[in-house]
Amino acid sequence: MHEQFAFDPVRDLIPLYFVVQDFIALAASPLLGAITLADLVAKARAEPGKLTWACAPSVPFLAFTAFLKETGLDLTYVPYRNPIAALPDLAEGRVDLAFLPLAPLIGPAQAGKLRLVAVASDDRAPLAPDVPTARQAGFPTLSLFGGLGLFAPKEMPVLLRARIAGDLRAILADAEVARRLTAMGYIPRTESTVEFAAILDRERVHWTEVARMYGAKPPQ
Repeated sequence: MHEQFAFDPVRDLIPLYFVVQDFIALAASPLLGAITLADLVAKARAEPGKLTWACAPSVPFLAFTAFLKETGLDLTYVPYRNPIAALPDLAEGRVDLAFLPLAPLIGPAQAGKLRLVAVASDDRAPLAPDVPTARQAGFPTLSLFGGLGLFAPKEMPVLLRARIAGDLRAILADAEVARRLTAMGYIPRTESTVEFAAILDRERVHWTEVARMYGAKPPQ
């Protein structure tokens, strides 16, 4: 998605540990009323170009772009330097949709300032168990998998990498740490470093293909 980058994340970084799984959700302005993902698709088809959307960068942008292309929808993208800044505009109806990390959406949703339409994952999110996944709503293209991981420079000694990964494994196995992470909306992960690297390779191949297919480069 970037023509020039200061480093090569594949060549220059070493994956150490997949710490937690995070969730992305599609939120709608309350001015749209009670609405499902199918309702949104129907509304967007009836009024091409009218609905607006904001989005977290990188993979969420690619996933929502792929969703729009597959469904043949025409929505207007609204760029934000900080996508979380879209939340006040979403509450006031200046933006219709936002595709963002779930955690900062929970409070405004509980206060009635936005509506959670779908979670973009194969499994429902612990913080929003009543919100259907995009796959359950009939739109699997809007599914993605990711989270927060720890990386190191490639020069880091192998023994130090193993020590850090082992420390993380022990910390995440602690019941209280796991409880607090779950309360924040995350799911602690237990994959090994090798398994984490395999996940990254799989996701890189998939989203590179999506980016090339749709030329999905966010407007500046």
